[in-house]
Amino acid sequence: MFNTTVMLVDEATLQSVSPTAIVSIGGNVTVIGSGFINTSQYAAMCMDCSLCRIACKFYDLSLVPATFSSATTVRCVAPASVPGDKQLAVSNYGVFLQPKTSAIVEYYGTNL
Repeated sequence: MFNTTVMLVDEATLQSVSPTAIVSIGGNVTVIGSGFINTSQYAAMCMDCSLCRIACKFYDLSLVPATFSSATTVRCVAPASVPGDKQLAVSNYGVFLQPKTSAIVEYYGTNL
């Protein structure tokens, strides 16, 4: 007999990001929204830990871990990128399909 745990997690909703522009080498961003969950407590139940952690996704760039601060605030480190606008989304469970909400972060400075 197998024991199976199913965890249903609502999608996080983004309201704002600060700062809205960062240098091309990347940097810290704070995301304000709702529905953020401290998913680190569930990591032991996952076979693939990247699927059980809150994360930020800068589209066309890599997935980065997020630091849970509260149900309304997370922080993440934006990876380096060439200048331009990048869509940012947050997932409570590290999987990014089509987010309900996102924010734009502008990268500026010299090309990498």
